[in-house]
Amino acid sequence: MRHVQAFQFPRSWRGGLLVTSIIAALVGGCGPSKEQIRLARAMSGGRCEVCPDCRDALVILEKYRNDDRHKDEYVQYGMCQTTAAVLGGNILDADRVAKETTEAVAKYHDATTETLAALGNEGVKFFKGEPHERALLDYYAGLACYLRGEYNNARIFFAQSLHATATRDDDMKQFRDDFQLGHFWLGRAYLKLGSQDNARVAFKKAGVVVPHQGQERELEQMKAQRAKAYKAELQAEAASYKQYGTGEEAVPGALDLSKPLTRNQAPEQLPGASQTDPIQRRAANFEDFLSPEFQQEANLIIVVEMGVGPVKVPSQVSSSFDDIKAVSYREKGVDVYVDGHLGGPGFRLLDTYHQAVTRGVQTRRGRQLTKTIAKEVLKRTPFVGTFAGLWNINADFRFWPSLPGEYHVYAARVSPGVHDLHFKFYDVNDNYLPRYDVTRHFISVPEKGERVMVIHALENKDNAYVLTQNISKK
Repeated sequence: MRHVQAFQFPRSWRGGLLVTSIIAALVGGCGPSKEQIRLARAMSGGRCEVCPDCRDALVILEKYRNDDRHKDEYVQYGMCQTTAAVLGGNILDADRVAKETTEAVAKYHDATTETLAALGNEGVKFFKGEPHERALLDYYAGLACYLRGEYNNARIFFAQSLHATATRDDDMKQFRDDFQLGHFWLGRAYLKLGSQDNARVAFKKAGVVVPHQGQERELEQMKAQRAKAYKAELQAEAASYKQYGTGEEAVPGALDLSKPLTRNQAPEQLPGASQTDPIQRRAANFEDFLSPEFQQEANLIIVVEMGVGPVKVPSQVSSSFDDIKAVSYREKGVDVYVDGHLGGPGFRLLDTYHQAVTRGVQTRRGRQLTKTIAKEVLKRTPFVGTFAGLWNINADFRFWPSLPGEYHVYAARVSPGVHDLHFKFYDVNDNYLPRYDVTRHFISVPEKGERVMVIHALENKDNAYVLTQNISKK
């Protein structure tokens, strides 16, 4: 794998190449069946749908995962089923499926397909995912255990996530211990088990950020591209409001979203905020956020998943090599409001693309290069050259299509009781993204213990026009 520029799927289909393949099938005249469409939507994990059918995703992924005809994709279906369960709030299924899938990764071995993959097409072997994918599978298994109060099991899975992502290849050895998300949750598990010293070590490691080669350049390019796109979006918003906000086709309740707003201009309070601030302790900064004392006191912990994860595609050089590509998405930062009071930012603990491209490829590249050279030599050999051209040495392009692009975590100490949470999202240049607002009402924080929740950012998740439907129908 090598670092490549991010590219943008069409927004309604950006869940992964599996969904894009449906369009290709339609264009080719062989439209997919209803079940194939269900499966493709399920494997996107609801990342791109405002109202995903997580229950249906669990049903069809369970069916395919346990079908012997698709046994080589057992882990891939299990990974997608796990994220669908988490997004749907089904912790029992997330716990069960994640554990079954991690067990398959650890124990299943098919010597025959492994040999065939080593000699030819790598996609024929039993799929176990890339190191970052296996690490995140362990993370979700650990999170499910944590939410169920099984803190020692959670500790084991979070520790396994660190082992899974620790590449053995020397070309990326400096990144062997940089799985911040795993370290953070390992620290919280240690706190639950009363091991303050181990928690302090884990939280300290969660604060270590190791940039990959070319990351600063990628960031500058991303900022420049986003600035241009943001300007065009504001112009489109202005034109839309002119037509539908004030013109003859005016929609009741339409809002003018064409005014630029940056993060440092965000209000301390939202309209209708409660009279008293329910937040008893905020994290002053990232260092304070990672202190065991703050984490011990926090009783509201929110994992905010943003965007979609990287994809694996054929290299531009040859399909015998694979490349990792980052998918472009707008949301890059989040501020959390509790009962209308600004609670502070969510802190980024994982960039999935960064994890994917820093796991090391020396071993795999050596194998892929050897097969490529051998095929080219045989193609030029008399008598066998024709048959050599039929030798399939494609790389394995399967990946976990329902992974988010980033994981941010917010934590605070709030007064026990029922609260309304509001999430405001920002792009890489800290420009406010009004169409990405997310609101969660009636979130109960217990008198003792904590409330842990997971949300995923998505455009138009909060649709203001729903409030005007009765008016518009009159």
